[in-house]
Amino acid sequence: MGQLRNIMTGSLLRRRVRGPAAGQRIATVILIAYAIAWLAKLLVVYRDHTVDTPLDNYLLEAFAAAGSSILILASLALVAALIARLPLFVRTVGLVLIGVSTALYTVLLVLSVISTIKMGTTFNLYWLSMVDGENAQAMKAYLAIALTPQLALVLFAIVMAGIIAGLLVQRFFALGCVSAALAGAVLYAMAMAAVALSPAPLTSPAVRQVRADPLVAFTTQWQVRQRLLEAAQTIPVNPADWALQDVRPENPCCSGGNVILITMDSVPYARIAPAIAGETDQMPTLAALARKGRSLSAFYSNYPASATSLTLTLLSLYPEIHGVLGDTHMLADRDVATFPMALARAGHDTALFMSGDLANYGVRDFLKRHPIGTLEDNATLRCDGDRTQRMAAYNHWGDDCLTRASANWIKQRKRTYFLWVWLNGTHYPYYSSRNPFDPRNGDPARRAANSLRDADTAIGTVVDAVNRAGQSGNTTIIVTSDHGEAFGEHGTAMHGTTIFEEQVRVPFVISGGKFDPRAALGETGSHIDLGPTILSMAGVPSLRPMQGRSLLDPDHRARTYFFTGGSNTTMGYREGDTKYVYSFADDELVRYNLIRDPDELRPMVLQTAAAAGPTARMAAFMAYRQTLVWPKLKTGQGR
Repeated sequence: MGQLRNIMTGSLLRRRVRGPAAGQRIATVILIAYAIAWLAKLLVVYRDHTVDTPLDNYLLEAFAAAGSSILILASLALVAALIARLPLFVRTVGLVLIGVSTALYTVLLVLSVISTIKMGTTFNLYWLSMVDGENAQAMKAYLAIALTPQLALVLFAIVMAGIIAGLLVQRFFALGCVSAALAGAVLYAMAMAAVALSPAPLTSPAVRQVRADPLVAFTTQWQVRQRLLEAAQTIPVNPADWALQDVRPENPCCSGGNVILITMDSVPYARIAPAIAGETDQMPTLAALARKGRSLSAFYSNYPASATSLTLTLLSLYPEIHGVLGDTHMLADRDVATFPMALARAGHDTALFMSGDLANYGVRDFLKRHPIGTLEDNATLRCDGDRTQRMAAYNHWGDDCLTRASANWIKQRKRTYFLWVWLNGTHYPYYSSRNPFDPRNGDPARRAANSLRDADTAIGTVVDAVNRAGQSGNTTIIVTSDHGEAFGEHGTAMHGTTIFEEQVRVPFVISGGKFDPRAALGETGSHIDLGPTILSMAGVPSLRPMQGRSLLDPDHRARTYFFTGGSNTTMGYREGDTKYVYSFADDELVRYNLIRDPDELRPMVLQTAAAAGPTARMAAFMAYRQTLVWPKLKTGQGR
């Protein structure tokens, strides 16, 4: 117990680092990390199998998944053995750094377990850039749901079992750093043998992604990105798909009047398509809007995460694939212009109503400097009754409260307006009056389906407000989602982790007001096209060039692009019924035929010749996006 207390208090690294036992102390830390790494992968592999695959060769697959982590830790042990031969001061500092690095890496592995269990992807260093003071409350609310008592107990058991295993090995064998490195080499060889014997990690890209070592995945993807940027300098590609251009409305079919954009959080197209078509009674209001207007079946989120989706929609800019900070942070202090700013300059009232928290991931700070006329979120909404427990469990007051506030804002308008209504009830853990109140109870897919019924009621509140105000002939309503949601498809849950259809393909319905259902409409589109489309309908030019194109533009491009970071930076695009996907982690380009393979279960790996064109296109996109820079706003300046 005395040695355990030393480890927990950190005195293992502080005391007697200079003595001959220093190597054994560092070796103990590394042995503990070996054990925790393997136990963590046991849990990760178990999670994989509970999603969509049978539980075969469990221990073998856990060994295979732990290979990269073992190699990193063995390398640290080897470095420690070499440092032990250096002069006293260098040895002391070096061994302390090795011990701290091992501890931090072990923490990264534990965080990866939480991320895998709750989000279906390994923890990525990229996410650390999204944690700041503004997000503290949101992170606390999320962890209250994600880190359940059961999961916390399991994680505690993993850490304690790893500590005990490491101490027992050291007690009986008294290993130094050299011996710890050799033990790691043996374990790594066993892991490589397990990889050869176990088919699962080799057959499922999603399984490989989830089991990836967080540090190795980040480093590998960064190297692939740099190589692609270098390749883009030698392969010419027409940049018409993504080149900046001004929005100059020239289409007289649909211009004039109000526009309301309704975003349902985390709604994949496939799970709502029957409702849009009126084949079910799940969403009668949305089905009615679709009957009177138009819907697109090939509309995409350019990035399956809310904050990025919101920002790129406002700016009509593709996200930068930089892997350091989200665009909301990167562009907050830049002299960029949103499409609501253009509308406001033209005399329109503008507003954004969200039932969630605009402070998440720097959105509120961005909007302070690039304002929308009226902002309402859970910090300012006033709702009836005591909703404290709902806020604690779901981090929002409720879409019913939100849409009543939106309806009141509509009633007060004297000028033409743009209103963005963002419904958070459809976001995990999917609030609905039909669901058990405790977010941990009930099947997630069923909870999400019930939340869609509540969302339809909320949409109906907005439509009724427009009708009561006598604005129905002058108000176009667009309904979409910020991104999709996975419910076990491809071994993943929720969103932000892949660009499979369930996470990036979203609904799009446009109806009412000046919109003519007979008008030509682009067959494919994405969020960056929303701003140009709304400006076109309002007859207002953009303040800055945009990468999106109006869906009413007869020359609307034939391709739409999408990206994600997470544990596997991935980019791709859809052209017709074909989808190209480039995985940075695998350094591989695949093609899907979405007619013959709508569930994306049969990827065709493209070899050098066939991959050249699509790879060059995506490399050129990355290179172009990296060249886009904007000057800083002057001190104290807001636009």
